[in-house]
Amino acid sequence: MTKHDAAVRNFCAQHPAWKRHGLRRALNELFEDAPIDALGFIPDAFWIDGDNCTVHLFEADGSSRTDAVKLEKICGLWYALDALSWSCTLTTLHLVTGAISKIDDARLAAHWWDFTEPQT
Repeated sequence: MTKHDAAVRNFCAQHPAWKRHGLRRALNELFEDAPIDALGFIPDAFWIDGDNCTVHLFEADGSSRTDAVKLEKICGLWYALDALSWSCTLTTLHLVTGAISKIDDARLAAHWWDFTEPQT
């Protein structure tokens, strides 16, 4: 098992509501009348918090941070969710340093290139 897989499994073990697979399927079951098109990315883990109308995403980054292309696709999901009056957050775990960052809904609302620099 890679360090990345171990980190994701450990995170999910500590947060049992989080899932590793099936985000698009879960979203399309939730939003039957407004299906979500192909996401273009697979998060390491996710949690759909129906009580707060929020989709939480988790990414474990290795020697580099989540790249701008993936962030652009995550923001594409944010725009789709925003149109449905839902929010989206992104939590990252930098494997090298152990730093955890959370980009909340308000910051995802800005343009994706704002997040290509390391967050603290």
